[in-house]
Amino acid sequence: MKVTLHRFPTPAIRAEYNRVLRGCRARRIRTLEQFFADEIVIPEGQYKGRKYRVERTPYARHIFRAIDSGRWTRFAGLGCVQGGKSFHFFVGPIIYHLFEHGESVVVGIPQMDMAYSKWAKEIRPVILRTRYRELMPAVGQGSRGGKFDEIEFKNGATLRFMSGHGGDEKRSSFTARVVVCTEVDKMDRSAASSREADPITQLEARTLSYDLEARRIYLENTVSISEGRIWREYTTGTESRIVCPCPHCGAWVTPEREHLRGWREAETDVDAYEAAYFVCPDCEAPITADQRRQMNLDSKLLHKGQEIDPSGAIHGEPVKTWTLGFRWNGFNNLFWSAGSIGVKEWKGERSEDPDNAEKESRQFLWALPYDPPIVDVTALHARTVRQRVGLETKGFVPADTDLLTLGVDIGKYVSWWLLTAWGWEGCERPWGHIVDYGSLEVPSQDQDVEVAILAALRTFRDEFVEQGWATPDGAKRVPNLTAVDARYKPQAIHQFLRESGDHYIAAHGCGRGKRYPKAYSAPRRTTKSTCRVGLGYHVDWAPIEQLFMLEIDADYNKGWIHERLATPVGQPGAITLYKSPDVNEHTTLAKHLTAEKQVEEFVPGQGTVLRWEVLSRRNHWLDCLVYAVGAAFMLGMQSGSEPAGVEAIDAEPSGLVMPDGRPYLVTERRS
Repeated sequence: MKVTLHRFPTPAIRAEYNRVLRGCRARRIRTLEQFFADEIVIPEGQYKGRKYRVERTPYARHIFRAIDSGRWTRFAGLGCVQGGKSFHFFVGPIIYHLFEHGESVVVGIPQMDMAYSKWAKEIRPVILRTRYRELMPAVGQGSRGGKFDEIEFKNGATLRFMSGHGGDEKRSSFTARVVVCTEVDKMDRSAASSREADPITQLEARTLSYDLEARRIYLENTVSISEGRIWREYTTGTESRIVCPCPHCGAWVTPEREHLRGWREAETDVDAYEAAYFVCPDCEAPITADQRRQMNLDSKLLHKGQEIDPSGAIHGEPVKTWTLGFRWNGFNNLFWSAGSIGVKEWKGERSEDPDNAEKESRQFLWALPYDPPIVDVTALHARTVRQRVGLETKGFVPADTDLLTLGVDIGKYVSWWLLTAWGWEGCERPWGHIVDYGSLEVPSQDQDVEVAILAALRTFRDEFVEQGWATPDGAKRVPNLTAVDARYKPQAIHQFLRESGDHYIAAHGCGRGKRYPKAYSAPRRTTKSTCRVGLGYHVDWAPIEQLFMLEIDADYNKGWIHERLATPVGQPGAITLYKSPDVNEHTTLAKHLTAEKQVEEFVPGQGTVLRWEVLSRRNHWLDCLVYAVGAAFMLGMQSGSEPAGVEAIDAEPSGLVMPDGRPYLVTERRS
């Protein structure tokens, strides 16, 4: 029977009937653009307390419409600071998905300590100015201060914070369709102990239970360097840019830093403010403030693979990618006048730290990466190294030698070795002398590689090492310790070391760079398995192999070596080569020792770091010297260049014992 409204006996029943009908209808999900216009109130700044209006930030219309188009599932946003980057790519999407869609959101941050700050200073103030404040939790996590990792709202949606650092388990066991990440450049690399991918990739994996087209990933960061994650996301994505119509020539242009004029010639900051103006990149005509605003209001978004004609028609298809890479710069930020930007540029050019000022200008004003020059910290040249000869001839150990150490670098067809003498009694700094060096053939073409390596090492040990090298008194002296590279074919190396006795040890070089399996990480203290910790090395006991393992900080040791190779012969701490009548004898050795150089560069999230850049793959004797130096440090030689606040632990040779209590007597070996 058909029911009509006039047959309801009371107005209350009629109202309840209408309420039920409304509840049965599917709720219309608004677009992100409409949601911002309807719900968002500006929490701070010059428009505090006023409704959001896209006309104040015209570039945002392009953001909204690109996201709402459904064409992309990942959105990487980069723009100038204080221009709404976090508001449009971080805070806004979080609130939109929590309340318009009523779904949970994963928030990726570099450190969990940032969770409360991001919540209290950026997300919560915006929610409190909307009608969704009624959905805020009254009790539990997020209702007050303190530490937390998730907030559950009254509509059932959960805001879950996950950090980019720490164990992989911090980013697991939670599934969501939406992931929003901030400061992504600081989460671009996995920890050395992690067995999984980088944190950003792990965070995105929280969405894998959803179809690819359904996922939503938002990424934002101030641009750091061209290798930074956000710039890579932008350039490998759509690499979209805003084009504006010039009021003079009609061309569609994207004004950049070089199109801000007038400020450079100013004598004062006030002059710079008054003189600064933009010009059209095509016709060079000056652009007034009103023209700049209208250009941005009339702007269009152009993706990689597209072109725009004079009439404003866009031709071509965007590059096929799931990632929208969206960038805007100082010209598009209407909160800043041309004069304000000009003052910042003027002050930066006169800064006492021009490199830092240039970095701030590119990153903060123009959303461009700053690639600082890679500084060559060391300036060693092979021609000078080969001339560093001492008093002793080849194969003779100096009379005042305290330690004799040998380093061996293993190769498939050829292995390399280098013998060094060290002395420090009565010296300001330990001195070093290269007594002898050479190579040994590995017959791997005729037999199994491991068998060939083992045979070559046995021959070298029996015919060279154990025979010793001459001393001034006519005696023979064998190395106190021989450190053998154990990265390549370790089973053969381990067998050789077990059968050769206490005066041989496995060596592992660790450092920054592709040639090392991991960066060096120094233990803070000795343990049952780590029996010695010193500057630039530590010694571990490997129970399965039944061997001591000498872990060496290759980066530190190379720096130490190059510093001594740059020290003039005759001065404390210098390393010398044996004397030879052939002036060219050490040419190849010198090339090996200078085959890498130390450079200084900026790394996002870490600041300025030192690393070693490989100039030539023929660097085997440098590796041998690194092992020999590490062995000498292990036996008690002090580096002589400890940074302030760094203290070697158990650096004296006494105290290193086998697990069964037997002493490790390498320091007592003299002949």
